[in-house]
Amino acid sequence: LSAAHYPDCYSEELCRALAGFHGVEARQVIPGNGAAELLFALCQFLRPQKGLVLAPSFQGYEEALKGAGAKIRAWELEEAGGFAVTEDFIGSIRGEEGILFCCNPNNPTGNLTEKRVLYQIAERCEETDTWFCLDECFLPFLGPDKEGEFTMIRDLKRFPHLIVLRAFTKIYAMPGL
Repeated sequence: LSAAHYPDCYSEELCRALAGFHGVEARQVIPGNGAAELLFALCQFLRPQKGLVLAPSFQGYEEALKGAGAKIRAWELEEAGGFAVTEDFIGSIRGEEGILFCCNPNNPTGNLTEKRVLYQIAERCEETDTWFCLDECFLPFLGPDKEGEFTMIRDLKRFPHLIVLRAFTKIYAMPGL
């Protein structure tokens, strides 16, 4: 390391490297100090009046929404259905929410949402002008084959309202870097 120069405040080299790794454009990569910081920054930037979250799911989505002054609407996943996200959820996206948070695999249930259902959610979000933040922080733990089967990171151009969240802290055990 060199202490002779200021660090790259725009993380351009990191953005280019991550873009190449994931097969997206560097302008589609926004680095941060962990996923939680990015969730809060996203909500502060978008300032949604309302947000839609799944329950049970990661509490950080609600905290970020509350921090931005948004009202929260939770869609309760049914225990009888194994807490799975199904097509039933699509109709709950009404366009009154500025953003929807979904975790795949879900935290804490570990359930995976089928890609066809994720596509339907993304299409509905496009129809209703709703941002769709898909948290894929735990997806790499499934291994490259399964990850490739479920990720939507290469669908960013197809769905302009899609935001895919990833983190070094989980898969690389690198908190604070």
